[in-house]
Amino acid sequence: MVTLGWRFAGILLLSSACPVAAQPPDAARAPSFSEVKDLLQSSRPQHRAWGARLAARDGRSELTPEIVKIAMTHVSGPTVDDHRCTSAALDALIQLGMPPPLDLLSLTYERWPTETLILAARLGEFGNGKAADSVLFTLLARERGLVWFGAANLLLAHQARGFVSAVIRDLPLTATLFISSSGSEITSTQPPRVIGDYALGPVEPSDYPDVVDYRLSAWPTTGLSVLSTGPTSIYYQRVVSRGGLGPDDPPDSIATADRLTYAAAAAHVKQLPLSGSEAQGVTWRGAAALEADKRWVQRDVLRRYRDLIHSLREAGVLTQSEAAALPVPAINVVVEDLRPHKSSTP
Repeated sequence: MVTLGWRFAGILLLSSACPVAAQPPDAARAPSFSEVKDLLQSSRPQHRAWGARLAARDGRSELTPEIVKIAMTHVSGPTVDDHRCTSAALDALIQLGMPPPLDLLSLTYERWPTETLILAARLGEFGNGKAADSVLFTLLARERGLVWFGAANLLLAHQARGFVSAVIRDLPLTATLFISSSGSEITSTQPPRVIGDYALGPVEPSDYPDVVDYRLSAWPTTGLSVLSTGPTSIYYQRVVSRGGLGPDDPPDSIATADRLTYAAAAAHVKQLPLSGSEAQGVTWRGAAALEADKRWVQRDVLRRYRDLIHSLREAGVLTQSEAAALPVPAINVVVEDLRPHKSSTP
């Protein structure tokens, strides 16, 4: 079950209660094509950002080259002006439904991973989805939250070469050894998945357009758009606020069970030799016997890991060279004592 720490329930109400951000004199009416183009080509970054916002609002897709030019000009800049202009340009490209140039996505993934993911998915709508695979692989390697799942879904749909190898590389393997009176008691070893959290940032007066943030969800609730479908489908929402939202707080790693689920989906099998929640029950027979049990569990998990690699190779989703390049995983054994009365402890 995916648990999301959504804390923006009152953002839209709060945003509407804030004073309206400063606007160019002609923003309240529908400006002409030439007026919007003049804003996009202005020397003032605030006007450029407003030009992107107005072009998107009025559906002026013919101005896409000018919007891309703004993004390319500011994407690598260190200032607040650079960031606001790039954000406005990326938002405009998303709102206009236009495919981005690949060289832009290669520059935006680090500071705008969510927008990059949405725009990479947009390429698929224009029949050129695989063109962004290199950027998607970069997101898969860098990200640990919902962006990871979104990128994994797209690469899975593209049947991208190297996908399974990337998913199971450095696979964290943990086995739980349960000690009980009967030796057969095992409790759940799958931790809850907590993915993403953010809060409303400070409200600051600005002569820029209001801040737009794109937020991801694994819940298909009303008002969200589909980003990518797969074992964990991902949706997105456009959120407008005066101060913007704080950064996501993703987990430290993607759960082994999730990685294996994507590997199984790529191989078109329902079950693999490993599940990501390995467990074994034993009785307490002393410290020396416990150490022997731990070594046995490690050997058993390593054997099933090798069976996993063999299964993926047989399915044609992992090449011999990819398999050979995978490091031998470290296997951590955790001991859980379920005995109600512990005469001795591990």
